[in-house]
Parts: sequence; C-alpha cells; structure tokens
Amino acid sequence: VYEQFAAKLPRFGAPGVARDTIAAIFQLTSDPELPVRVRACTCLQSFVERRNDAEVYRAIVDNLGPLLERLLRTISEIQCEEVAFTLETLVSCFPQEIIPFAAQLIGHLAAQVCQIADSSIGDDDDEDDGTECAA
Repeated sequence: VYEQFAAKLPRFGAPGVARDTIAAIFQLTSDPELPVRVRACTCLQSFVERRNDAEVYRAIVDNLGPLLERLLRTISEIQCEEVAFTLETLVSCFPQEIIPFAAQLIGHLAAQVCQIADSSIGDDDDEDDGTECAA
C-alpha cells in the first residue's frame, strides 16, 4: 500500500511520516520470512524514486550501507528482478552517496555473476554431449 502512495503523493503526510514508514520497511528487509523481505525491498523503490523529498533522502542516505547489504543479500537468496531493479534505482538515484560502498557493491555483484555462471555450467554438465570448451 505504501509504495502506491509514495509514488503518487506530492508530500507523504505530516513531517516524520515518510521517515517512520521507511524505517518500518527497512526493518522488514531483515524479516525471517523471504517473501516479506522481497516485498519490503520492492516497496522501497517507490521511496527511492522520491529522492527530491528531503525527508526521504535523509532516511535513505542514513541507512544506505545496511540497505545495500540487505538488498544484495535478498538478491543472492532469490534472483528476483524486482529487487534487482530496486538496487538499480537506488544506485542511479544516489550515485554520489553510493561511492563509499562501490567496492562492496561491485564485489557482491561479481560474486553473484560467478554464482550464476557456476550454476549454469553445472546445468550444462548435466547435458554434456562430449564437447568441451577450451580455456
């Protein structure tokens, strides 16, 4: 529900409401249940897109490191395009703020690519037709 309002309202209620809402959603990104975490991560995208709202901007920037970590962890658990799109939106909307976390972000993304490549190679081994790729 919040993500629908966040995208459409020019202002998100009284002062402090957006900050408290983002804090609550942020808490849900570490919920024990994966579906709850995925929904919370995707819901954050609407708030990330409101980066011109000073209250939203401050709430996101203050939690940027842990937020990136939780998004990356969720993506590693389940390759969900919506969560990846939230991460992409976060990086594109906050490019200067992401800089201190760039090495960590690239390391996690490189590990994800390797994990996907390894699982893809494992799938190909199951269908081995006798040909091999020379490295």
